[in-house]
Amino acid sequence: MARKRTKEEAKERIDDLPVLPRLPPQVRRFLPAPIRALYLLEKPAKELAKIAVDVDPLNRLEDETSATERMEGAREAFELLVNDPNIKMGAEELQMINDDNTNIVRTGNGSIPIQTARFPKSVRGQFDRASLLSRIPVAPSRKPRKKTKTDKNMSKALREANKRLRTKKGKLRKGKTQADVMRLAHRLRKRM
Repeated sequence: MARKRTKEEAKERIDDLPVLPRLPPQVRRFLPAPIRALYLLEKPAKELAKIAVDVDPLNRLEDETSATERMEGAREAFELLVNDPNIKMGAEELQMINDDNTNIVRTGNGSIPIQTARFPKSVRGQFDRASLLSRIPVAPSRKPRKKTKTDKNMSKALREANKRLRTKKGKLRKGKTQADVMRLAHRLRKRM
């Protein structure tokens, strides 16, 4: 599993994002207004992205030390829940824990549960090997067609055409192509 990017790595990545091409002001003033607005918004957008990385409300990024500290804190909290006889968990809390679409977010006034948009399993696993293999179309089994007199004659004609246009080693003669072999085979079949 890939590790989460740290906040510092995310900020560096923001600086490395491609920017609009540097144009001299004389050229830039002849650009359409929406494109000129992009030039004005470029720097504030990067700064806003850095602020969003610092805030990180859904805790998508983590620092190496905070991740291990958080895991230790989670273990201690779990031990407290299991070992304390005064703590009872109802069906509503269990449902919240087991629901994949619910996250708890810390705010300035405490924690609140929010619903997150998760992709359905059909979309999440669309590139799994098993689902890719199961989608490979299989030709429906149907009765093979009967071999006709034309098919038998064509196979004879192909043998004869190959014999004429190939050397003893099996290579095509100089200047001849597979198309020439097929043309000759069709001509021979018509004469049969």
